[in-house]
Order: sequence, then structure tokens, then C-alpha cells
Amino acid sequence: MESNGSTAGHSRGECRCMIKEPSRYDGRKTIAQSMLDLALLTSNVAQLKYLLQRPDDQFYTVLLSFLGVSIGIQLIVAAILGYLYTQNIEAVEEHNSTKSSRALHFLNNAVTVMIVVITVLNVIISGFDMKLTEHQNGGEKP
Repeated sequence: MESNGSTAGHSRGECRCMIKEPSRYDGRKTIAQSMLDLALLTSNVAQLKYLLQRPDDQFYTVLLSFLGVSIGIQLIVAAILGYLYTQNIEAVEEHNSTKSSRALHFLNNAVTVMIVVITVLNVIISGFDMKLTEHQNGGEKP
């Protein structure tokens, strides 16, 4: 097998999975990512609603803080993704606008970091499993 990442049977180092229109692919990827972010935002809002109905929960302050930060970062990511969707990085690079190109690449990398932070926060939030703390109020587990 070759070290350049090509598939077996390709002797010239060609890859079958070449993307012919990268800007179109990036646009679709951004839309798909936005849809996943919307699903996560909806889930976090539902968790927030559930938490606000039980202010005497043992982990109320911690969960409220994590949910607030997670929702806030998700809104920032959505705004940045909306902006990036309207921009064409390749077109900016062709016009020798390196400052604009660097800014767009920085925003793209910042979104990646923020998504990692959102993921970690939501793993922590799910680790508390809010529904299992109901038994403290005299009720049983659902």
C-alpha cells in the first residue's frame, strides 16, 4: 500500500474520492453542521426547562451554569457558521486578500475549538443525569 493515502489499485497516486467543487462541499458541510447544532441546542433547552422546574435539585447551580455556557457558545457558533457560509474562502484567497483569508481561517478554527468545548460540557451535563436525582424529593426513579 502506498504512503500517499491512495487506495489499492491506483498506481499513479490518484484518489477516487476527489471533491470536484470544494466550496459547494464546504457549504453543504456547514449546513449539515448547523442542523446538528440546532438539534443539540433543542436538547439543551429541553434540559434547561426540566431543570428550571426543579430548583431544589442537588446540582441545580452547576447544571444551570453548564447549560447556560453551552447554549451561549452554541449561539456564538451558529452566528459564526452563518457568516462563514456567506463567505467563499477560495475567492478571498484568489484576490490576494490574505488578511481576510486569515480571518476566515481563524474563525473556522475557532468554531472547531468551541464545538469541542460544547461537546465536553454536554458530556458533563449528561453525566449528572438530572432525571435520576428526582428520588431525593420523595419520588421514585422514572
